[in-house]
Amino acid sequence: MSNPRPKVRSRAPPRKKACKQCTEAKARCDLEKPGCFRCKCRGLPCLYTSPSTTITGTTLTNDLGSQDANSGRFDLSFICQPANRVDAPSPATSSSGNVVSFEQSLTVTATDSQGDIAASTDHGPALETRLDFSALDLRSTTDSSGIRNKWMESFLPSFSKAPKILQPYTVQFLSCVLRTYPKCMNRPNGLPPIIHPLQVAEQEMPLPLANCYSLVRMWYSRATGSEAIVTVTVKQEMERLLNEHQSYGQMDLLATLQAYLIYSLMAYFSPVQGVSLVDHTTLVNLQELAYRMSLTGLVCTEELCHSRPQWESWIVASAKRRTLYAVYLFHNVFNSVCQLPNYIGEELRDLPVPASKALWEAQTREAWEREYDYHLSTWQGNELRISELWRSADTGSPERQKRIDQWMQSVDEFGMALFAVSAHIHGC
Repeated sequence: MSNPRPKVRSRAPPRKKACKQCTEAKARCDLEKPGCFRCKCRGLPCLYTSPSTTITGTTLTNDLGSQDANSGRFDLSFICQPANRVDAPSPATSSSGNVVSFEQSLTVTATDSQGDIAASTDHGPALETRLDFSALDLRSTTDSSGIRNKWMESFLPSFSKAPKILQPYTVQFLSCVLRTYPKCMNRPNGLPPIIHPLQVAEQEMPLPLANCYSLVRMWYSRATGSEAIVTVTVKQEMERLLNEHQSYGQMDLLATLQAYLIYSLMAYFSPVQGVSLVDHTTLVNLQELAYRMSLTGLVCTEELCHSRPQWESWIVASAKRRTLYAVYLFHNVFNSVCQLPNYIGEELRDLPVPASKALWEAQTREAWEREYDYHLSTWQGNELRISELWRSADTGSPERQKRIDQWMQSVDEFGMALFAVSAHIHGC
């Protein structure tokens, strides 16, 4: 049966134009006058372009169709175009600068057919949106040096900080959760909850994640007698990421930390007999990669002003924070098994908790913006922070419990796991 004809979108009415500052920053503008909220937060002069002008009977509306106030680009959606089309993120490049497609990165898994690989990374229908990750607006609000040196606390503990106690069942629970993350990538439509679907929505994806998909499949489907070549290949890829990560852009740097963490979890919880790829040096490397990633920003500028950010910026910021939290959780498991002390990550205290499942899984810009507006109205500029899950004088108070209950009503499995661990350690 032939596919139905694509729907033709009717021409949308012209949108109001964003102010000049928001247009140049490709940011969402609330169109308030005399000054929009974003400009007020930054102390910037808020200027609007002149309204449409009529010349010799022809109206110049300053747009073609309508202009997107979020990106400053012209919206030509009224032109007939196939439904379910998405412009892919920028293709990954190798260290030599050549474009690396997903198929090209699969040379390490020659036994896998292209059809099998495509099936394993097919995350449903194409998303009806345009994405541009080239102009992210993120800020670094954390103590990045604290992230980098986190591993040192276990060997040079501070007398001013008491170690947090992880009971054996807490460690067992965390292990059960974390060891599923690599396995998610070994099944069709599978994604660990630290990787946003739009990072791998197309066949061309960041090289570190493309290789990660291949190597995870190799690891779990290895034939008897191939253990040596499998472990050597994964080890070499981990070393390559460490050697090249300082030359990566923001998206590839995020993918590098995600891939390195997946390899670490895979090798730690599903080791090849007689071979250990994870030791204290691995944890040091994870913290170094997390440090580099944090320097490029973990929070959207608009999140600091309690307004709606650009979708692309939010996707990257949320994926960064989830990956960072997962690194810390794995660190806790590793130290507990090695009978080393764990300490609260004070450097992360002001970061937001994982957002709602509806926000994380939104498949269109319109749906995400609608959910984010609801999120803003619900929290009224005072969303839950990760430190509110830790023990403090407010733990167990009606106000704190109300805020935690409000958050838990909408979280996904990652947020629920983070809450469970925090409740085990700190109470709730």
